[in-house]
Amino acid sequence: MKIIIILVLTVIVGKYVYTEFSVAPAATFTSTYSSNVWLEGTGSLAAAELTAQSDTAPVMVYIYADWCQYCKKFEKEILHNAQFSGALASLVKVRINPDHDAGAKAFMQKNNVSGFPTVLVRHHNQTNFRVVPPYVKSGGRWVLSDTDDFLASLR
Repeated sequence: MKIIIILVLTVIVGKYVYTEFSVAPAATFTSTYSSNVWLEGTGSLAAAELTAQSDTAPVMVYIYADWCQYCKKFEKEILHNAQFSGALASLVKVRINPDHDAGAKAFMQKNNVSGFPTVLVRHHNQTNFRVVPPYVKSGGRWVLSDTDDFLASLR
């Protein structure tokens, strides 16, 4: 009973934890979920999972580091992009910074994450996260994914 109460409180509090990206609701996925809130850290994954299950929403986990220039470019050009913002509202979003999150290393190992930025997504009917690459190899070098390609790979 205590666990259920804690999870419910975590979901309620978690929905007001962190908003950095300004987003508008859109119907990219068949979810009833719509929010511009970013949950912070591995401690909020349980709340994200609970919300995702109740609203049949995908969970997106963004793993980044403050010092990572690739992360900053991804945030600026993709996450802050107006085209992406609408689609982003229909996902339950969690940001994890391993430099400030004690549980991040174990989560990253479990999901085979080895670099930054990494985006993971899991739909309500899936058991494992899958990587959605923010960067792709083109002409022998890594370039930022096209916004349309990135959105398509979230589906």
